[in-house]
Amino acid sequence: MANAVTVSATNNADIDGMLSGYKWSGTITYSFPDSRSDYANPYSGGDSEPTTSGFASAPSQMQAAINYAIGLILSYTNADIRYAGTNGADIMIAQSPAANPTSYAYYLGNYAASGDVWFGTQYDYTQARLGNYYFTTALHELGHAFGLKHSQETGGVANVAVPTAHDDSEYTVMSYRSYVGGPLTGYTNEAYGYPQTYMANDILALQTMYGADYTTQSSNTVYTWSPTTGQEFINGVGQPADNGGAGGSANRIYETVWDGGGVDTYDLSNYTTNLSINLNPGASSAFSSTQLAYLGNGHYAAGNVYNAYLYNNDARSYIDNAIGGSGNDTIVGNAIANTLTGGSGNDTITGGGGNDTIIGGAGTDTAVYSGSEANYAISYNSATQTFTIADQRSGSPDGTDTVRGWNISGLLTSRLRVRHLWRRSRSSRWGRRVWFNMGATTISTRFREGQAQS
Repeated sequence: MANAVTVSATNNADIDGMLSGYKWSGTITYSFPDSRSDYANPYSGGDSEPTTSGFASAPSQMQAAINYAIGLILSYTNADIRYAGTNGADIMIAQSPAANPTSYAYYLGNYAASGDVWFGTQYDYTQARLGNYYFTTALHELGHAFGLKHSQETGGVANVAVPTAHDDSEYTVMSYRSYVGGPLTGYTNEAYGYPQTYMANDILALQTMYGADYTTQSSNTVYTWSPTTGQEFINGVGQPADNGGAGGSANRIYETVWDGGGVDTYDLSNYTTNLSINLNPGASSAFSSTQLAYLGNGHYAAGNVYNAYLYNNDARSYIDNAIGGSGNDTIVGNAIANTLTGGSGNDTITGGGGNDTIIGGAGTDTAVYSGSEANYAISYNSATQTFTIADQRSGSPDGTDTVRGWNISGLLTSRLRVRHLWRRSRSSRWGRRVWFNMGATTISTRFREGQAQS
């Protein structure tokens, strides 16, 4: 059995605003009791839930949701969690009318009810499916049982709430707000528009208490999603999907990815929409407007897939690479060396920090850099049709990039040199651009058919 112990503040409101002030120490057990006698008598600290008429085991659908949530927590953290069947445990999950109208969990502490989860009988929890209210309720209540508080409330370890910009379902399942600034009187998400995983603030807070698990997907991992059902595939293996992959209005993708290591890729080559992919920690990527969760009152989730934050600035959890589809995609890399592939379409690619490989593909593509032309040394290898763009500024904020799949020399060096290089690859009719930031103005220069255009 585990013990409840105190946790310390971090001086980061995104974390402290999630922490109740207690966590488990030792092996944590959980169970689905099927008898009142499984509970302590008296059930001190509780509201007589086990002895209230109508006590029952948690519906099998909610048990499945809890097991799914436990699996997520195990994948994020180093917590030692064991299933205790229908017996007594640290975290006991059942159903009682005493929990009406909805559900709740007891915060951790030194009392019998500590960590227990209760689902009421007023709502039909047998309807729990991934992506709907009932299923996400399981994630929310289990979050309390592991030491998380409501993000919109003060109190907890540092008496702070999560900052407003992150106090909604896009960043935490512990918020009462469906969208930033939303009401606290009830969720407004569409039926299958609820988070399908714990979100970035949840994950970081859980890792702050229980450590980060870098064995999760620690080899080279490729993530793909279905444009029709929203189902995720990890190295080709299908994962649980919104409403079991029914598609239609249940095709939403609304999740956060935690990856422990290896060379990892978001492969969206099966999409025909205009993708927006961002590999930075805490950022989101939008694949399809028809797969964005509707959060209510005119608000949609900013993205389909969100990246977890780095834990203690450990670079192992970065996503390394991205592959675009056939639309006009926008792809943004992160601080490490990325391989960013636009695919067909007119793509805009920003490598960011690190020594990146940028592959344009078909279409009129744009590579974006943060400095001015004079900040870069640009060379061209005609044998490999590869450009090297090296940031000469102190610290080399854009790194040294390898740019290929750009079949003419539309890279901004000088007009004479560009035209000279262009003659070496005159057979191509595709345009290519590189943007440099000229003070307060970003200038896009495109070279097509040997003509310089600004």
